[in-house]
Amino acid sequence: KLRPWLRRRMPEKWMRRLRPMIVNLRTSVSGWLKAQAKLMGMTFCIVTAGLCLLRTEAPLLAGALIALVDALPMLGTGTVLVPWGILCFLQGKPGTGLGLIVLYGVSAMARAALEPRLVGSQMGLHPLLTLVCIYVGYRLWGVLGMLLAPMLVITAQELAQLLQPGRTGES
Repeated sequence: KLRPWLRRRMPEKWMRRLRPMIVNLRTSVSGWLKAQAKLMGMTFCIVTAGLCLLRTEAPLLAGALIALVDALPMLGTGTVLVPWGILCFLQGKPGTGLGLIVLYGVSAMARAALEPRLVGSQMGLHPLLTLVCIYVGYRLWGVLGMLLAPMLVITAQELAQLLQPGRTGES
């Protein structure tokens, strides 16, 4: 209902200019989702392999649950692995406890190294710009800002291109 209403009220010239921008934004959002799925898969693989090496029970299930927790804002692998490691220390299993904490470090470093590159390549942003967006977004608006800042930059880029002379969508 919204699209026909907008089409009736917006000049055709504007519609021709907005269509490419909307398509690019849709592509960027789907790219961001793909990047998050790849990061979850990477986290699952690293954590599951580590849990297999530590000979924990049900490493596939634990790896899947930890990857799911890692994808949630404000949470990460440390939300599960660090308390689990401390609990193992308290239960007299220092090898497993240390292994879980090392596993947390490895998975966190891998995510920190790959996230800007994956998100940037999937959304069409340079990895350094993506890293800056994630950091600035976090400092300004918290975890939600980490997600929104790259999308805002892409939107700003699209608007800037839209407003450039010669890119009107007209023949």
